[in-house]
Amino acid sequence: MEANTAYNIKIVVIGSSSCGKTALCNSLLGKPFGHNKYSSIDDIGVETVSRNDRQIKLEIHDTAGEERYSSVAPQFYRNAHVIIICYDITRKETYDKVGFWSSQKGIPDTAIFFLIGCKKDLEERREIELTWGREIANTLSETQAEVKCFETSAKENYNIEKLKDLIITEVFENFKLVDLEQRTIITEQRIVSLSQPTTNSSRCWCRW
Repeated sequence: MEANTAYNIKIVVIGSSSCGKTALCNSLLGKPFGHNKYSSIDDIGVETVSRNDRQIKLEIHDTAGEERYSSVAPQFYRNAHVIIICYDITRKETYDKVGFWSSQKGIPDTAIFFLIGCKKDLEERREIELTWGREIANTLSETQAEVKCFETSAKENYNIEKLKDLIITEVFENFKLVDLEQRTIITEQRIVSLSQPTTNSSRCWCRW
């Protein structure tokens, strides 16, 4: 394999509304905390990193947290290497929905899972202990490959690089290089406001 071969890692971030998904995605993309972005069914960002003389493109899909959009979600899970399930450590109801998000139809059997407790900087409002997250991660690991669980803070950039490095390490350990060769070219992206009706002409379409 040539040293300048580009590899693509598709990451889909899911979880309840306002649990910290977008802030996490922005941090992984190197964008500042509070970066404005329209809420969408599926918004895509790409970050290129270099590891061990390899050029790697992290294709990060930030999905809508409204359950009413779950019927269209499978198209976004297609060919995903990594699924990140988020919950807000200050809102127990988002933690209670982890099982719902982990059982979404269309998630590839080969996908690597991470369970991330967001907003660690809000310790004074904490409702979910890290041990709780690890308990549910262990439960999920019984039916899937090992689910790694830890907490992040997009505001303080806490554990963001750890997550990025773990994603790359896990993917290169579990997928063949040929499966990561750069084949995905995003030629068109349409951001859909959640206030707008969902139609075939208004969704985000990407060519694979």
